[in-house]
Amino acid sequence: MKKAIFIVLGIFLILQSCIKEKADKKAFYYVINHDKKEVRSDDSPPPPPKLFYGESNFILLDSIRVFYHDNYVFHWCGTGVDYTKPSLLNITPDSLTEIRLNDLPVFLKQLKSPLMEYENKYSVIISSPTDTIKNKAFEIISEFFKAKSIGIYSVRNWTEEEKYVVTAKVENTKYDPLKIKWKIGFDVEMIPLTKNEIEDAERRYK
Repeated sequence: MKKAIFIVLGIFLILQSCIKEKADKKAFYYVINHDKKEVRSDDSPPPPPKLFYGESNFILLDSIRVFYHDNYVFHWCGTGVDYTKPSLLNITPDSLTEIRLNDLPVFLKQLKSPLMEYENKYSVIISSPTDTIKNKAFEIISEFFKAKSIGIYSVRNWTEEEKYVVTAKVENTKYDPLKIKWKIGFDVEMIPLTKNEIEDAERRYK
């Protein structure tokens, strides 16, 4: 009798181990790839500028929390901007909308923009404080925009500005950018254009 109990217990532990292993394999949805510098010939064209912000910006803080903002800066070509650094958006904790995971599908369906009507004219950014994204929101967001045929799509680590603003919002503390010692800094300190100004500029330069 005891032998049978040990056998059953052994089988149970093996099954539990297998289930845990499968769960661990599905514990993350995306791993951010930090591209190495490309070796190119002198006559090859330069790569496109790195995209830090877009019309829709999602910050996946941990495994369940999602923050959203739609702030970004439209840059004119040939202005001497340092594209290796993000723009200063002057966002605040109030600029961020926190979305519950269960409400995310409805939130995505309610996003409205004239640019959504055109393929490859709408940019989506997903950012994370860690390279490994374990938030199910990633799957929900990526599948939604993939179905919309959105071509400009980027996943990156959060910027310094997003980091400090999100932290202030989560901890309910005062956010004062003038007291922060920025390590990376910004391309140029520009005042973000309004959405109407962005749309007007893009219509003129199509």
